[in-house]
Amino acid sequence: MKQRHKIATAVYLIVKKEDAILCVRRAGTSFMNGHFSLPAGHVDKNESVITAAIREAKEEINLELKPEDLRHRLTMHRKSPDQEYVDIYFEVLRYTDTICNKEPHKCSELAFFSPLPEKTIPYVHHALECLDNNITYTELGWIPDIL
Repeated sequence: MKQRHKIATAVYLIVKKEDAILCVRRAGTSFMNGHFSLPAGHVDKNESVITAAIREAKEEINLELKPEDLRHRLTMHRKSPDQEYVDIYFEVLRYTDTICNKEPHKCSELAFFSPLPEKTIPYVHHALECLDNNITYTELGWIPDIL
């Protein structure tokens, strides 16, 4: 029997304060240390993307969210050298908790930026540019087939 292709799924949180966006500086991981990203994480087996976004908000930045606190903004189908992803970006509409870095072993800085830091992960930067242009779906990293 042919094995089905599997795609990793990740969720990203867009948390705003006025015109600034919350960014985290990656540290102590195996990917893009020193670069900025959004609070994010992989979707676990048997977990919905909304549930994953709520879990990641609590684990990474101390926010207790409910599904109605999130709004889907963008889906990105992304191909990286070693993995294929579907990235789901959610805007946090409201929160009352105090944001803090709950994963200092993975994040060396947590701050609001406008504009984005120069060392923002390229696909995250692309996603936020799409949002600035009201784009809700994008693909990145694919080379068109040549016949």
